[in-house]
Amino acid sequence: MDKLQSQTIDVVRFPMAALIVLLHTGALGLGSSQPIYRSLSILTNAGICRLAVPCFFFISGYLFFTKLQVWNWSIWGGKLNGRLRSLFVPYLLWNLIAAVLIFGFRLWESSKAGIVSLSFIQHIKEWDSLWDPSLPFDGPLWFIRDLMILCLLAPVVHWLISHLGIYWIIICFAVSLILGPKMDGVLFFSAGAYFQSNGYDILKVFHRYSIPSYILSLPLLIAILLSYQQQHIYFVFRGFFLVVGIITIFNLVATGLKTGWLSEHPFLCKSSFFIFAAHNILVLHAISHYIVLHLIPFSWGELYNCIDLFLRPTIALVICLGLFWTMSKLTPRTLRLLTGGRI
Repeated sequence: MDKLQSQTIDVVRFPMAALIVLLHTGALGLGSSQPIYRSLSILTNAGICRLAVPCFFFISGYLFFTKLQVWNWSIWGGKLNGRLRSLFVPYLLWNLIAAVLIFGFRLWESSKAGIVSLSFIQHIKEWDSLWDPSLPFDGPLWFIRDLMILCLLAPVVHWLISHLGIYWIIICFAVSLILGPKMDGVLFFSAGAYFQSNGYDILKVFHRYSIPSYILSLPLLIAILLSYQQQHIYFVFRGFFLVVGIITIFNLVATGLKTGWLSEHPFLCKSSFFIFAAHNILVLHAISHYIVLHLIPFSWGELYNCIDLFLRPTIALVICLGLFWTMSKLTPRTLRLLTGGRI
């Protein structure tokens, strides 16, 4: 893989992880009656932050299909074996941690309120299971679950790309304009696989469309804001924005690396998976929320909510980075297990 392309993929990971943290904060204001707060929430949660997961699917598809331009069952099996360590083990560990910590938090809250505590078994039953069709205990890890399924279905994806070529991607994109987020995994994992299977350099292809992507990004984002209440229209603008936005992100990062105003920071690159997995386990909605409540008067109303929208994820990021750094120094083996060997 070209060095600049490899660096770009590494650098993209951290801002995308940060956008996911912001995404889970912005969701709180989508139905707000406060106009500025609601608009900011739509622009972040329904707009900019929605680039993160498709971007990760695209990168995952591209990397998974390395050496699979011509299908090879033994290489596919070896890749699945590697994904056991990098995806399945962290998936189980983080969900176990989430189940225990959230249960402990519920016990603490119920004891303060003088309510009889639930048993851990009841807590598990209420959450259905680790394989709940909507969300696992550690909510953001639905992405890992779906990615594991797509890796298992890689032979099917390869067959479709081999026989339909770009038309398979066009079909997926057309369906995504109707179904919205439900198609993100299939569409962008397949797109990454298509690029790799045909030997395309991501940066060279995306560079051809750099100017159109820069020009269209803002109008599409505004269109998302204006159409959010009309789902069928919103899905259309959303679909085009995701494509344009990913092209823009890769072009901006690659340009930054080439010109020197952006550099590869190994610590941030390596911390992205940890941030993605850890931030939603009490950090964002409990600890960070508690800190913001004691920093800013809640009586500020809409201004409080607008500040909280950006301050809370910033605090969560700092906490996660602090935890990651501490574990890298004190418990590197445990951290290696939790991150699937990404350190």
